[in-house]
Amino acid sequence: MSDLGSQIESDLQAIEADMGSQTIIYKTETYVCTPATGRETLILDVGGFERQADLVITIRMSLFTDAVYPASQEKLTYNSKSYRIADVREDATHTFMKLICVSATRGS
Repeated sequence: MSDLGSQIESDLQAIEADMGSQTIIYKTETYVCTPATGRETLILDVGGFERQADLVITIRMSLFTDAVYPASQEKLTYNSKSYRIADVREDATHTFMKLICVSATRGS
């Protein structure tokens, strides 16, 4: 890992501790993360309103010791709510990724 990557890793660990070690559950494993502010909206759909949520999770890649990382269309749980990963973005140093999540019930 580069010096910049090491610094980012250290900084993310400090942020996680400051935030009270927020976690997600992905494939039955629990991972510490840094969540951004989530958003819930009601969308009018056939048959009534549907609650949809959006959430961005920042997570250190070093937590995935088997090098199997979350991928688009997979599901995770945060704060007892299920989300589907719409997109995964990795930083240039390969230190962390951002999981762009939507309601698990939202269409692909």
